[in-house]
Amino acid sequence: MANPAEQLDELDVGRRPARILVFAVDDGLFGIHLDWVQSVQARGAAPVHSARTRKGRAQSFIFAGGQPAFVMDLRELFGLQEVLGATERMHHVIVRSGNHLLALQADECVGVQELDLRAEMPVASNFYRDGGVSVGHLIDRDGAILAVLDPNRLMDAALREALEPAVREARGFVERQTRIDALWENLCREPTLPDLRNFARLTKRNGRGKTAAAAKTVMRYMEGGGERAAEAAGEAVLQDLLRHSANKVSGELALERPGAPKARLFFDGGRLFDAVFERDAGRRALRRVLESREARLQVVSEGKIERPNRMTESTVALVIGALESLGEERRGRREK
Repeated sequence: MANPAEQLDELDVGRRPARILVFAVDDGLFGIHLDWVQSVQARGAAPVHSARTRKGRAQSFIFAGGQPAFVMDLRELFGLQEVLGATERMHHVIVRSGNHLLALQADECVGVQELDLRAEMPVASNFYRDGGVSVGHLIDRDGAILAVLDPNRLMDAALREALEPAVREARGFVERQTRIDALWENLCREPTLPDLRNFARLTKRNGRGKTAAAAKTVMRYMEGGGERAAEAAGEAVLQDLLRHSANKVSGELALERPGAPKARLFFDGGRLFDAVFERDAGRRALRRVLESREARLQVVSEGKIERPNRMTESTVALVIGALESLGEERRGRREK
């Protein structure tokens, strides 16, 4: 038989104050019960992607817990965006709304507060959704109005219907990203041409053009790209590096040009594990080596070499990362 005291404790759980996350939007305070909140992210912490709605409008979304969370602003959801205009805020509050995740934009996260409905009388807001149900209730909090929202009422039926194509597109994006992550793990361990082809195809479909281009460049030489093509494209160093990797070379390679700094690369069974270029080492040195034009790599010593193991991925994965990084740097220089 249950202990009466324990039974009273269980009954009292329903009487305890609710815990809500309070955040600020424009000049208002809003709250959502913690049970509906997945996380809070700083804007910029996760890349923003885009999908098309039924009306052809671009709908932004971010990844949250491996799922797409659609970026929304309360101005938009309450029909005020045309009057007040669009804006970007400092935080995303990730909440569950029916079958979807929403990334609600917030100016500031005030924190978690307790809400005791036995002591505070909520008043339904005059903003209604389908079926005449209010989107939330208003509470007087030290002279300020706190709007406690019901996440399931934030979107009406029309908005949910308009989002359906974006939902399908975003879920396809997530599925492709899962496959990309698995392929990248394979490429870091034991790269193969089929995995590299699939990686290039899927990254391009997910909008990662520079990653796809880097993978295709590497793939060209893994498939046996001609030396003349490498010379013409200024990629002779890249071709040498991948050739020595495929040949399972162990030892030290040098990049030497008249009047230029000497670079050294260290291989073990075809895996590049360290690189030095002036004061740079590791990945930074590798990027500088790949920037070198009209130069070749030469084996200067063979056999096991004792060096810091600065890089643990396969040579193919390291080169893809370096080429992608170089592409970003060049774009940044052009934009300046």
